[in-house]
Amino acid sequence: MQLITRSSEQTQSLGKVIGAALKKGAVFALSGDLGCGKTTFVQGLAIGIGVSEDEYITSPTFTLINEYHGRLTLTHVDLYRLDTVSDIDDIGFEEALESGGVVAIEWADKLSANDMQPDVHIHIEMMDHQMRQITIWPEENDFSTVIAKWSKELICD
Repeated sequence: MQLITRSSEQTQSLGKVIGAALKKGAVFALSGDLGCGKTTFVQGLAIGIGVSEDEYITSPTFTLINEYHGRLTLTHVDLYRLDTVSDIDDIGFEEALESGGVVAIEWADKLSANDMQPDVHIHIEMMDHQMRQITIWPEENDFSTVIAKWSKELICD
């Protein structure tokens, strides 16, 4: 499924509707260039699962893992600064995957299929300063219906 968002607010809104649709934990593998909107998407995901909007969601570039609590627990992982894949053992990555909560992994393309089995892949590409092309697969997932509805509402606005 491919979508176009025309602002960071729309990218965040997409994350929010997906988060709101989650009934249980899921692992999201996020990829895309630096500054493309991965953290913006995760901010929306956090709002959708009930993390307080007063809690500022930042990219855990230096801490590598941040945890937030809402209706579901969100573990936000950023692998950008990881030198080697073997370093993930030292940051609690395996525990995050086994937590049963929502895990959003930025720079997930640094990992192999042996390191994790994400439920959803999300790739974000910058088209220009504001527009993003967001590819979500597998096409059929727990929230494909809400994404389609969100997309139609966006077109109608």
